[in-house]
Amino acid sequence: GDSKKGIAASIIGVSLSLALTAVGLFVLAPQVPFNIFPASSDSIDISVSVTDFQEGTTVEEASSLVLDINEAAAAGLGDELVNGYIFLGNDQSALGNLRVTEIGSRPSVPELLETVLDPIEEEFAGQARVNFDIISAGPPEETFPFKMQVSGPDLETLQGATDAIEESLAGLTLGEGDNTFEVLETRTLFTDTVSRSGTQRFLQVEARFDSSDTTTTTSTTRDHLQEIFTGEALSELGLRQDALGFNFGFESENQESFDSVPFAFGAALVSMLLLLIFQFRSLVQWTLVILAVPFSFFGVFGGLLITGNALSFFVMIGFLSLMGIAVNNTILLVDFANQERSEGATARQAIRTAVRRRFRPLVATTFTTIGGLLPLALSDPFWEPLSYTIIFGLISSTFLVLVSFPYYYLGLELLRNKVQTPWRRYESKPAS
Repeated sequence: GDSKKGIAASIIGVSLSLALTAVGLFVLAPQVPFNIFPASSDSIDISVSVTDFQEGTTVEEASSLVLDINEAAAAGLGDELVNGYIFLGNDQSALGNLRVTEIGSRPSVPELLETVLDPIEEEFAGQARVNFDIISAGPPEETFPFKMQVSGPDLETLQGATDAIEESLAGLTLGEGDNTFEVLETRTLFTDTVSRSGTQRFLQVEARFDSSDTTTTTSTTRDHLQEIFTGEALSELGLRQDALGFNFGFESENQESFDSVPFAFGAALVSMLLLLIFQFRSLVQWTLVILAVPFSFFGVFGGLLITGNALSFFVMIGFLSLMGIAVNNTILLVDFANQERSEGATARQAIRTAVRRRFRPLVATTFTTIGGLLPLALSDPFWEPLSYTIIFGLISSTFLVLVSFPYYYLGLELLRNKVQTPWRRYESKPAS
């Protein structure tokens, strides 16, 4: 009876861990948007830019318009506004900053943008382009994040090509499922200046979207255009095969920097592997310790969805930290069980004693880590993605370590015994 109960518990424990890990990887993860440096969920500063004044606008008229915009923003924000300014650079641009009350005492800045400031943008749309954006740590937000350079022999050929590109983007909806976005506007730059790349002249096509997910919008739009404007299509437009270039400014630099993250993960795993093999003097027990990492997947991706955070550079840093923290739980259990085995306990007795004796320290370590990170997550949006990655990942990993890990330990010990038994028989066989 006890044997049947043990087998049933083993099946349930292992199945639970496999199911939650699979849900985390294949159900929750695809729903998490990807943005290397996403805009912060809140801030105390809002940027203001006024550009593209109506043709013929004088400096005096532009100054009056900027004053009207400033007054409209102040009236709309009301008591939420601490101070602000907008200064006119010339007859074609003005910049400013609005500072609002502290985080938590008011609606978030994205909410203020949607309810108060976006209508002001529309109100003055016929006289100038007005943009209000959240100011947060990281690269500045760009109104037109997508930038494509089109090279050609002469201005007439280039204008024909850029017109075709803009037409293909107008009102376009891209993406899949819930992660779709629309191209709101396009424009072509450098038509009135001579800009060259080598011997070729080039124009720049830019686009803005209804989504702040810069990484997804720029990369998806680039892939879409590359599928449409193949070599044959470019030839019909009078362009060379290498006529299209993509440089998204800060976003391109971010994507290049993000390419180093897989190397960091690989280096971290190799370092952990070597240390664990040295610690346990075993080529197989390290696999038990590493189980704490996939056990965290359900919590990491579920937590990102619940809190509305994208998969970003900060999440990757948090996950690297989580790897080092989560494996402490499995190290504690494996090390304690090994000590029990060395004193003559069976594998079942050893892991049972390890869980019972290490339960309080293990849970206490988890809750103190969460308690230390919660104030950081709740008080500063900049650290929110990193903090929630560790918090939810640690909750998921700790739960599965307590519920499922003992059965993995027993399974591995059973396998080791089956492999080692024939060798012991061979070694104990007397020489003939």
